[in-house]
Amino acid sequence: MSNPLVLRRSVVRLSSQGFETVDDAVAVERALEIRIGGQTLSVTLRTPGHDVELGLGFLAGEALVTRRRDVAEIVATAAECADEADRLDVTLAPHVTVDWTRFERHFAANRSEGHRVGHLVHVHRRIENLADAPQRDLG
Repeated sequence: MSNPLVLRRSVVRLSSQGFETVDDAVAVERALEIRIGGQTLSVTLRTPGHDVELGLGFLAGEALVTRRRDVAEIVATAAECADEADRLDVTLAPHVTVDWTRFERHFAANRSEGHRVGHLVHVHRRIENLADAPQRDLG
């Protein structure tokens, strides 16, 4: 019986005997768009399955929800074709608000080595502070 989450592909392997073509199993990955109130929050790649749980975990990880009751509804919709993302449409409970400015991404390219070092120090400080973050209850 075949598994829809695994594809068989021919690959070329190099061994001590030389090159050989063999079949290999690869995991299927598909895009998943997570929307809140119709607005895109994130698009991520994942192995399909358990999308609702993945979405709830993502929302908790981004500190958008702290309890299951913060989510009024979550609906998973499969893409209509292979070029589209599958979708999770999330409706938050009325008491939950989203500060969309937290999710704006700003990218800057700079060739200055000093700037890069300063940026890495900033990232390192943020990561160190994550250990002190409060735990979230999803119960």
